[in-house]
Amino acid sequence: MIVKSILDGKAGRGNHLTVQPNEFASTVARILTTAKIGAVAVLDTDGRIAGIASERDIVRGLAQHGQAISCLSVAEIMTTEVLVCHETDHVNRLIKSMTERRIRHVPVVDESHRMVGMLTIGDIIKSMLFDELPNETAALCEYRRHGIN
Repeated sequence: MIVKSILDGKAGRGNHLTVQPNEFASTVARILTTAKIGAVAVLDTDGRIAGIASERDIVRGLAQHGQAISCLSVAEIMTTEVLVCHETDHVNRLIKSMTERRIRHVPVVDESHRMVGMLTIGDIIKSMLFDELPNETAALCEYRRHGIN
């Protein structure tokens, strides 16, 4: 399976949320909470990945700076070593990298390093469940619909 097959199956493909490095960290917290997501990509002025700002980054910033985190810029709290992938990458290799680095969100970029989507470990698992186990998943849905656990 390749990354593109998962992205194509995602609802709202292309509607990924992003921020710029000069925005406030509190803005990221508000976006994550409102959108019920765990991370946003941070884009530079050319639209390329400059970093990623996640719930973990917010928590680390809070632990280090206390309430002053709300006055910090995204650039001051974001993770700058970002694992990215391309639509043509194989998911098995990506899963290995995500697991080894304990990463839950990976921006998908094009040849120019511009973001085309965000892939989460949940997206991968969901895709694998529905692609690899269609009969079992259908049976589970049927049981639940009839109130059988």
